[in-house]
Amino acid sequence: FVKGSVQIEVVGLAHLPSTGGAILVSNHRSDIDPSVLSVAIPRYVAWVAAAYMAKVTPMNWLIGLTGAVLVDVAGNPSASSLKQALNILHQGGLLGIFPEGEDYIFANDFAAPLAAFHRGFALLAVKAKVPVIPVVLVPIEETLEPIQIPEAIRADIERVQDLDQLKQIARYRSVRVVIGKPIDPANYSGARKVQMQQLTQHTRQAMQRLVEAGS
Repeated sequence: FVKGSVQIEVVGLAHLPSTGGAILVSNHRSDIDPSVLSVAIPRYVAWVAAAYMAKVTPMNWLIGLTGAVLVDVAGNPSASSLKQALNILHQGGLLGIFPEGEDYIFANDFAAPLAAFHRGFALLAVKAKVPVIPVVLVPIEETLEPIQIPEAIRADIERVQDLDQLKQIARYRSVRVVIGKPIDPANYSGARKVQMQQLTQHTRQAMQRLVEAGS
């Protein structure tokens, strides 16, 4: 679907390691972002996804097939999902995470700067000792369309989000995927909490620069 309906330009592909464990960290503007990035990135990406998506048909089938890591909407990993994510990284896989969660989309301002980041990706990078690859999706041509929430998941979302706030969603016609230089968690010292804070802050700053450069 994405290949036929969205024109995708990729910039900075040389920054993506061809092998080895790494965490792809991207901004999140549309529900098709995982599909766009999976087309743009020439490696298999195991995505971290909201747990309620496992209740949606056919997403439950797709999640089981692709080995997605499920977390709650606040971005908090359970012990089992943390173990699953670390296993992917230790086995040399590429893990994809949207550290804004759904906050940017629910804010309904698609010209706004990046939303605040959850730190789960930083915890994984520090524990697994793998680089963070900052990536941004920069819209070249898009429309903002009303979004329909399937009844099957409405109750699950409403427990953590006010659906009255969600009026529209970004639909790309043309989008630029900009990949930045890897960020090595080994560059940060001190207590783990301090390392995570610094890595989160610097990743967000790097992504903001990529947005500005790619626009």
